[in-house]
Amino acid sequence: MEALSISRYRRKPQSASDDGQITAARYQHGEPLDDLREVAAMAYEGEIAECALPSGSVLVVAWTDIGDSGARKTYDTVIPGDWLVYSHGNGSLFDDDSAGIEQFYEPVP
Repeated sequence: MEALSISRYRRKPQSASDDGQITAARYQHGEPLDDLREVAAMAYEGEIAECALPSGSVLVVAWTDIGDSGARKTYDTVIPGDWLVYSHGNGSLFDDDSAGIEQFYEPVP
């Protein structure tokens, strides 16, 4: 699954409703972060930062999760080669690898 830009998927074998759809961008260290910023911005107060660690770079993702118990800041990390994913169904961000996306989702034409 080679993609250098934003991709849209829907959950298998669901219909084309937005509830089962995701939008994803792949994180590659050293590449521009524009597509990742666009995906992060889909979530409420979504933002990203690239952090250099002794073991390598990682993408840090933050957004505000508006749940039944109120708003809370949520954080995740994405390693190089993995995808930053926005879930249209619940408004959350998460990371996944290519195998996980291919197992549960299919591209939206």
